[in-house]
Amino acid sequence: QIPATGVLANQDGSDVFEMDGTTLVKYTGTAKTVSVSDTVKVIGEEAFALCENLQEIKVPLHVEYIARGTFLNCKNLQKVTIPKNVTVIENAAFFGCENLMEINMPNSVSLIEKSAFMKCKKLPEFPISNSLREIREYAFAECENIKQIKFPFSTEYIAANAFSGCTNLQAIQIKKNVVGIGDSAFFKCPNLKDIKIKKGNPFYGEEADNIKNGGTALKNNCKETCEI
Repeated sequence: QIPATGVLANQDGSDVFEMDGTTLVKYTGTAKTVSVSDTVKVIGEEAFALCENLQEIKVPLHVEYIARGTFLNCKNLQKVTIPKNVTVIENAAFFGCENLMEINMPNSVSLIEKSAFMKCKKLPEFPISNSLREIREYAFAECENIKQIKFPFSTEYIAANAFSGCTNLQAIQIKKNVVGIGDSAFFKCPNLKDIKIKKGNPFYGEEADNIKNGGTALKNNCKETCEI
C-alpha cells in the first residue's frame, strides 16, 4: 500500500518511491524492471531522471501525460509501456534514452512536445499514435536508427528540426492533413531518398523548400522516388 505522503521502499532498497498522495514525486531505486502501482495518477517531472539501471517500466493505468524529463538520460532504458489514457508526452520526457528500443504508444497520444525523444539513438521506428496531431521542435532529433516514417492521417504539424539529424532516415510519407512543416524539419538526413506526399496537401508547392534546409525544392531533395 503506497502511503499518502512519504517514502515507500522494498526490503532490499532496490525500489524507492517518494510519494505525495497519488503523485510519484521521485524514484531513487536501482531496479532494472520497475512496476508502479496503478494507484499512482501523476508521475512528477524528472521522477526517473538519471536512473541508469532502469531497463523496463510500465506506466500506471491512470496517468494522463508523461511529464517533462520523466525519463531524462535513463541511458539503459529499453522498453516502455504507455497506458491508453496518456494524451501528451512532454518536453524531454525520454531525452537521451540512447538504448530505448521498444515503446508501446497508445492511440490516445495527440501531442509530442519539444525534444521528447531526442537522442534516442537505438529507437528502430517512429512510434505511431493514430490521434497524433502535432510533433514539436527536435522531438525525434538525432534518432539515428529510424529508417522510415509514415505519419498518421491525424498529423497536422511537424515543427522545425523535429527529425533533424536522423542520419539513417530513408523514407517519409506525409498525408494531406499536414498543413505545416517547420524549417529544417528533416535537416541533416543525408539518406532521405523517398518522399511521398499525398495529393491535395496544401503545404506542397511554393512552400515545399521547408521540407529540407538549404532552399532546394522538394523534388530536388528526393534522390530516388517522389510521389506527389
